[in-house]
Amino acid sequence: MIFGGDGHCGWATALHLSKKGYEVAIVDSLVRRLFDHQLGLGSLTPIASIHDLIRCWKALTGKSIELYIGDVCDFDFLSEAFKSFEPGSVVHFEEQRSAPS
Repeated sequence: MIFGGDGHCGWATALHLSKKGYEVAIVDSLVRRLFDHQLGLGSLTPIASIHDLIRCWKALTGKSIELYIGDVCDFDFLSEAFKSFEPGSVVHFEEQRSAPS
């Protein structure tokens, strides 16, 4: 389970682990995209939505990546995500402003 999987480091890690055969889930609030939209900011290169990225990965590899959209500070949300996915480990990239995917 990767917290912050919609970011540059998180998405690359999700792809790497999925390619290695691990079951992967991304947990992200998508708030970075919301803030950029609200401020009218854009990227020099187009950035696909996390939904499109996951669909493309599935089409190319046949491998699924689960997506849980919500705030990791929300205990009820996080508890349900853990119950649903039952991760063996967690990688935490949340709250690190970084280059877009």
